[in-house]
Amino acid sequence: MEFRVRLGRNNMIYIRADDLELSVKDAINYQRILETGRSIERDALRFLLTKLIARDLELEADGDDVNDLIIEWRYMVELEKGSAFNQFLNDNQIDVSLLYERFEIEVLRKAILDNIQETEVAQYYIENKSTFETAELLSLITDDLDLVQEIKDVVLEDEKFQGFAAAYSLDEETNKLGGYIGFKKRVDLPGEAEAAVFDANPGQVIGPFKIDRERYQLYQVLNMERPKIEDADRDIREILFEASLRKRRLETDIEIFPI
Repeated sequence: MEFRVRLGRNNMIYIRADDLELSVKDAINYQRILETGRSIERDALRFLLTKLIARDLELEADGDDVNDLIIEWRYMVELEKGSAFNQFLNDNQIDVSLLYERFEIEVLRKAILDNIQETEVAQYYIENKSTFETAELLSLITDDLDLVQEIKDVVLEDEKFQGFAAAYSLDEETNKLGGYIGFKKRVDLPGEAEAAVFDANPGQVIGPFKIDRERYQLYQVLNMERPKIEDADRDIREILFEASLRKRRLETDIEIFPI
């Protein structure tokens, strides 16, 4: 990948990837249409790389799919009425062709996801199966080791742990929920806790785990979910798509003109 940065202005090309380019104005308006939480520069580059990958794979966006997505978006952002929709376009100086291009990228992205071979998905699932496991957990944080021992001695039912968490947990966000912290993946938990939680059976109380100089954390496992490949299929395709973006970026001549 060749990477160059130059000075630029809003009416100049903002970013170029091989023979594709995107202006500052269009990059900003893309985000006004669909906010992603990413920087304008990162989004703009992703859009161009998506187009390049689709072209490499000889994939095209079906016009009906693009229009359907636009209609769905209009309802989602409450622009289903023509007057509100036109006002949005006028206020943001967005023409219909730019709107179409933005959603065309979304359709191309979906086409790329669908084009990933099932064998690739299966291979990734086999190699990374444990990363898709989730544990539904209760948590209690305390600085009292005597309390920890008392809980481990008496807790046999979820309701009892919830009662202890509500009464004694130092975590103000979860104690009002009886310690409920929802479903967590392995990556969401510290290493020692991760291994113990995912080796446990539903109902078990795990810990204590030292989380700082004075506090300890206990977990109770409510439920364990180990998704089948069909349940993880879409997530795996998203992961493989992100990998294809990184790979294509390394192969692409990119030039950026800062705003």
